[in-house]
Amino acid sequence: MADIDKLVGAPVVAIWHRTLAWAVDELAKLERNQVMGLKVRSGEHLAAILTTAFLRIAPVQIDTRGGVDLLFRIPEGRPGSKVISPGIRTAAFEVKSARGRFREFESELNRIHGAGRSAIGRNLKLRTQSAHEILTNSRDLLESAQASLIAKIAASSETSRNIFLVVHPFDALAVDIQHPVLGPVLPDLGYLCEVDSVWVLWAPDRLAMWSTKEQGWIDLLFGGMNEDDEISDLPPLQDAEVRFLNARGDKDGSPYLFKISTAKSP
Repeated sequence: MADIDKLVGAPVVAIWHRTLAWAVDELAKLERNQVMGLKVRSGEHLAAILTTAFLRIAPVQIDTRGGVDLLFRIPEGRPGSKVISPGIRTAAFEVKSARGRFREFESELNRIHGAGRSAIGRNLKLRTQSAHEILTNSRDLLESAQASLIAKIAASSETSRNIFLVVHPFDALAVDIQHPVLGPVLPDLGYLCEVDSVWVLWAPDRLAMWSTKEQGWIDLLFGGMNEDDEISDLPPLQDAEVRFLNARGDKDGSPYLFKISTAKSP
């Protein structure tokens, strides 16, 4: 757990949890080939849901031909978002997923199950890390994403380049993200000077954004609820993910629909 004194004064942007369901419905209105272009195993659908929710507009383009992964057009005169600078008309996002062995392992289990064989005895071992260490070790991945954005999107005062990194806990297990505010425990990403922001999702319920303009982290909370809201059995993002998969008729499931439980030793 982070020192509580470091968390005091950290900037936070919070939205209502049902905004995620709205975002899914907006994405479902896009052309089917674009919606189907979101790669579930890479977490691109989660990035699309969350960016749509916080930008309050759906992307106009989802990559199917080698362009940027998500492209947003911000209408002129539209009230500004707390996560993007005033005057921005185009916001481009390159989506990456943290390296790890879990999704490969999960695919193997699916193949074994599909062949009617037992997966009992198969296991995956991983080392716990701090969130700071995980992002530090992801530097080459983030620099690669920045290079892709530079190649695909020309610099402009009205254009915003952004990276969205998805971290699956079974790929990179952070031990210090229990507190909803993460920014003060995360590393400085000032070396990414050609992008405007880096969003990091610690699936399924923590999201933080590095702001180049502010040279610091902003925590993005998406679980805000009213007292009379019905509470789902799933965390808000997983609930929205199920809604998304149902909307596009996806029968293959998702590695991000998981539940962590612990058992006492006998």
